[in-house]
Amino acid sequence: MRKKLIKLSPTTKKVLLLVGIGAFIAGTLVLPGLPRILQGKRFNFDGFLEEDEWEEFDERRLRQKLKALHDAKLVKIYQSGEQYTIQLTKKGKRHLLRYKITELSIPQPKEWDRKWRIVAYDVPKENTRARDALRHMLRKLGFYQLQKSVYLYPYPCEDAIEFLREVYGVGEHVTLLTVGYLENEEAYRDYFNI
Repeated sequence: MRKKLIKLSPTTKKVLLLVGIGAFIAGTLVLPGLPRILQGKRFNFDGFLEEDEWEEFDERRLRQKLKALHDAKLVKIYQSGEQYTIQLTKKGKRHLLRYKITELSIPQPKEWDRKWRIVAYDVPKENTRARDALRHMLRKLGFYQLQKSVYLYPYPCEDAIEFLREVYGVGEHVTLLTVGYLENEEAYRDYFNI
């Protein structure tokens, strides 16, 4: 006797991740003359068929989730022939970045290049949440706090800092410096075990 495969209920995170990598959804035209770009128009989600990337999900719940994401303006849906392309909106990309931040890490090279990375920020008071979130992530990633808004790290971290700038929308308020000499360097080397 075969076990029945249980279909999952799609989460916003999983759907946005799939949309972010360019997964397609195929379907048949529900209404003749459906506009090529469906953004801002009512859309009938009943015509969707499953594709490989979406097979793990319950189809009815997937349709509901896609409709909710479309209504929340996190995704746009385009039709090309009998295939629908789902694209993240700017709002959807920001939402997806917030999910990906939990997976953020900085790879450590085998050998230290004897340079220090200093992150300094001056985020305005009206953006307190972003400033607090940035501070929290720097600590979580292992940065050492030199002063209230100045952090130290021994390894290349440009990509991670750029990602944090983008996620929190604080690009112009965050500066990354790479320096070869640091006063009291031995204490910081001890802290980072290098």
